[in-house]
Amino acid sequence: MAQAKEHKIKEYLLGQLTAADEEQVELLLLTDPDFAEEYDTVVNEITDDYVAGRFAAEDLKQVEQSFFKSSERQNKLRFAQALNSYPKTKNQSVRQSSSFARNRQTWIFRVAAGIAALVVVTGAFWFLRVPSSTTRTFANLTLNVSDSVRAEGSQPALVKLPLNADALKISLRLPNSNLIESPARYRVELQNDNGEKKTLNVSAFDAHSVTVEIPAAEFRPGQYLLKVFAVRPDGAEQRVPGNYLFTAE
Repeated sequence: MAQAKEHKIKEYLLGQLTAADEEQVELLLLTDPDFAEEYDTVVNEITDDYVAGRFAAEDLKQVEQSFFKSSERQNKLRFAQALNSYPKTKNQSVRQSSSFARNRQTWIFRVAAGIAALVVVTGAFWFLRVPSSTTRTFANLTLNVSDSVRAEGSQPALVKLPLNADALKISLRLPNSNLIESPARYRVELQNDNGEKKTLNVSAFDAHSVTVEIPAAEFRPGQYLLKVFAVRPDGAEQRVPGNYLFTAE
């Protein structure tokens, strides 16, 4: 069972799953702490194997094109490469050196993740009551795209309940990608940790962000994930890479 779980996670990280199987993995990451812990372990193992040169041919190509397209994993790679470049003490065995590097890498990752979480929570998120012609008030939230469903170590933005506003207005910053064709509009899908999905109202969009509104009455404590789809003039949809995450409590 453990090997099957690890294999499924590796397939997800390397982009080898169908859309339906990807959604199953994403739901498990939101709801199953053990699965999420195994996910973090597999991410670190793939990163270590890459730095150690254990991938070749097609495996190497797939890791570079799929696994390391994530900015979070690119940061992990830079940390691992920096640690790997430190000279080893002559009296240390290869096993001791590897264990020391792994423990130090894990410690640095946790410190960096904590700093990133603090920046996201304190810098990218604030509440503001905004008057309008209809006297509606909004709590504002800005989210950056993540290449996973957990931000891989950092904490998602936090929304405190009750909302104390009529609705939550979320600005979703679009990634810089030449893979997204110029859309006629966008569609945004919200998924909670029960797997329930809902299409949200897009109130505005431009080349840099998409804005959606969620009525305050529709919130309950839990984790939320948003997916953005670019809709072309012919009606065909293209998934914007990555997810947007926040927690309500």
